[in-house]
Amino acid sequence: MAPNVSDAPLFHHARGIDHVHFGIVRPGPISQLLTAPAECNPGGVCPDDPLHEALWYEPAYQWLASKVSFYPLFLAAGESRTAHQLTGYSNQFHRRQPDQPLRNEVLFSFSDLPEPISFQDYSYWHLPLGAGYDSCWPHQPEDVQVSASDERSILKRSWRRSDWLRWERREPGSVQAVVPELDLTQATRVWCRNQPTRQRLLRMGFSPERVSVQRIPVITW
Repeated sequence: MAPNVSDAPLFHHARGIDHVHFGIVRPGPISQLLTAPAECNPGGVCPDDPLHEALWYEPAYQWLASKVSFYPLFLAAGESRTAHQLTGYSNQFHRRQPDQPLRNEVLFSFSDLPEPISFQDYSYWHLPLGAGYDSCWPHQPEDVQVSASDERSILKRSWRRSDWLRWERREPGSVQAVVPELDLTQATRVWCRNQPTRQRLLRMGFSPERVSVQRIPVITW
């Protein structure tokens, strides 16, 4: 059943328009889709670019996959503006340098999501990210070492969905969620950066009542 458009969107996922289609999206390790760049050598220094940034994050994603039993697709949870910003959607509204490519992100928001879904405390997410960030491709399972106490802080396995959402209301931007796949057609609300992008989404089949142009403030820390 499609979500009611009056329901408050609680889960948010942003992705580039070129990676949007009218249906289900599933994540996977980027290293399975690409061949290793020539500059990426064990023990060497990798370039600072979006490709290598994604590769650097992969060990943390693999660690999380081993804990939740599926490769994670990430969402921000909650109703706060900070939750929207946590998805990265607002980053496209930064002032762009002439040599930087134009970002065109679409934000899909959902009033509910089916199981399986797993939550993490975002304030501790830097621990697995940092543990594997400096390792060069190819990554190994042992690249990420997270202590048992830190794992408990990240996953809080005794918490129910209601506990996580209550915590996010108390600490906006503190909760992320992961799912194995996401049906974009079930989004309660879809935000995009401009009218050409909106028209492109409508041609894919997204409902005009749910798709709107929306800018949100750039996040500052």
